[in-house]
Amino acid sequence: AIEISYDENTDYEICAATYVPIYKGDAAVHCPYTGAAYLASFKGKLDPLTHLAEIGLPSSGLPGPR
Repeated sequence: AIEISYDENTDYEICAATYVPIYKGDAAVHCPYTGAAYLASFKGKLDPLTHLAEIGLPSSGLPGPR
């Protein structure tokens, strides 16, 4: 069995790199291209999913999915 630590009664996103929950109100950053959520410690790193954009940077143009 795998022990999972999360609060099912609180809204959250899943960090795309670590697969841990990021609860509403906690610091999170997003990829400007895909909209994927990441823990704040990933800010400024290259998005590991696409290798196209820097996590946490603002972007212009059409918004990505959220």
